[in-house]
Amino acid sequence: KLRTAVTYLERALAIEEHVDSADAAQTHLNLCATLSQLQRRPEAIMHAQSALIRMYETLSPLMLNGQLSDVSDGDGSGGENREQVTVLCIAYHNLAVEYEYLKNFDAALTAYTSGLRWATRFLDETHQIKGILRTAIDSIKAKTSAGTLRTDTGDDDSWARARKSTDDELNSPGSSRSASVDSRDSPNGA
Repeated sequence: KLRTAVTYLERALAIEEHVDSADAAQTHLNLCATLSQLQRRPEAIMHAQSALIRMYETLSPLMLNGQLSDVSDGDGSGGENREQVTVLCIAYHNLAVEYEYLKNFDAALTAYTSGLRWATRFLDETHQIKGILRTAIDSIKAKTSAGTLRTDTGDDDSWARARKSTDDELNSPGSSRSASVDSRDSPNGA
């Protein structure tokens, strides 16, 4: 059934790619999830990256025109735009999960952190994706500090820099850390 789903999603994507809408990004994410279940990781990563590109194409003009404001502005506007930011954050999450499956923890941590950076800037503090991304980051950091995970490169200096950068980002003013959630959808079962 998953292979049939991939076929139909690819057909839908072929149509959506010719229409100027953000729906193609969500179809890319659906393909990413389905291909992940089939353990076709490189293709899943490609679709997560394609979703990111589509969302950047959608969000960049909004940012340049001032139609996408920081959550700190507090005007409460831009519900549809906030939904698009959510899709972007989900794309970062899906990309990170695929990198985790491939044991590329540097790339996974970078993707999770990028998603959290967008969520922190543009989504309400109580938004679910923020908790999911924080929990994922904490999980990777906890396991690496316990020595149970290694990067695919074995470059301990780059790993330390990535972890420090993530710590700095999460502990910066305007960013609040929440308590970890007990479960998350990741290959490491954290």
